[in-house]
Amino acid sequence: MTNTGTGTTKSYIAKKLQEGALPSWDSPSDTPFTLKSLPLGDVLESPEQARQVFNEAKLFEMACSILTRGLLTPIEVSPEADSLGRPTGKFFVIAGERRLRCFRMLNSAEQSAEAAQTYAAQARKAFGEVEGNELASLWLGLPSDTPRFATITALITRAKTSVDRLIDGMTENLQREQLQALEEADGYARAVRKKEEGGEGLTAEQLASKMAKDVQYVRRRLQLAKCSELLREAMTKGILVTKRDEDGRPVMLGEGEGATEARERRYVEDISIALELEKIQSFLLKGLDDPRQKKARLAAEEKFAGLLDDALSRKWSVRKLIEVRTALMDPKAKKKSGETSEEGEGAAAAKPSRTAWTSDEKQLVVRLDRLPALQGEEREKLRARLQELLSSLG
Repeated sequence: MTNTGTGTTKSYIAKKLQEGALPSWDSPSDTPFTLKSLPLGDVLESPEQARQVFNEAKLFEMACSILTRGLLTPIEVSPEADSLGRPTGKFFVIAGERRLRCFRMLNSAEQSAEAAQTYAAQARKAFGEVEGNELASLWLGLPSDTPRFATITALITRAKTSVDRLIDGMTENLQREQLQALEEADGYARAVRKKEEGGEGLTAEQLASKMAKDVQYVRRRLQLAKCSELLREAMTKGILVTKRDEDGRPVMLGEGEGATEARERRYVEDISIALELEKIQSFLLKGLDDPRQKKARLAAEEKFAGLLDDALSRKWSVRKLIEVRTALMDPKAKKKSGETSEEGEGAAAAKPSRTAWTSDEKQLVVRLDRLPALQGEEREKLRARLQELLSSLG
């Protein structure tokens, strides 16, 4: 029998399950896989698993479904081999790690009455009084000397390389539940890094072909994998940034000298925004890897943190971030842009980033949120400029 697609595989599985026979691992077969019931202890999580975050609520829902309906689709595994290529008797998960985790959850309830009670309470809370009570009774009935979930039905495929497992695992994850962008990016990066280290990895072009993705898509994900911990936190957990009112001014808590800026949690949700922020950070930190440059690196990291705060609190667009990056890379370009633009973008360019006010023959721009920090000569200059403006009004 030749496996020509998912339909053929499913038909074969359905037929074998209906016959009640599971071919043994050693039995001869013309199929590219073997169907077998494996002890949970023999099934290992793949080290190439791209998914790092599993939704616990969804896992519990899946476990409840398996508890009531059984496992409808076997997991897929490949044999583990030692350094000499000999089978160890263990298997790596290629597709179905969430199903494996559910089986482990169910098996823990079979082994422990306390665990069964915990899951029963969770079922009542998650599914309501009627359905929840029915599920709870099933959970409470799991503790047994003859466990049902100590083994799991698996398709055993040919032995695969680590890159094969990585590609298969990412494909399965993308099909079943969209990977978080960073997890997908890290998975791609691991595959390419193996190639760069002289191993069995892939180039970006080869990876794109295997994943049925555009090469540019893969390259953007590879760039995303370079994000710092701060930027990763902004994408996954969110970070606290300055809270601003409708006019862009910081919202203050308290009054007088004791006043502090309010903070709120914001996320980097757009991939294009994340990529532009990564480019800015890479530019700021370029050439600062030497431990002797620690002070300069800390200053660069602090500058990026300030830009990230502005980007999130002011809701900067991709276009704005490109302008900021261009200005950082070529300060002369920023000055030229400010001189040649008469309105719109020019007005924005004329506004200083860290001073309280600026003035030319066409406009006076005052940052009200920075006035309290204005001191000495600059304060007197602003006062004089305002008096000139008032006098011109008659």
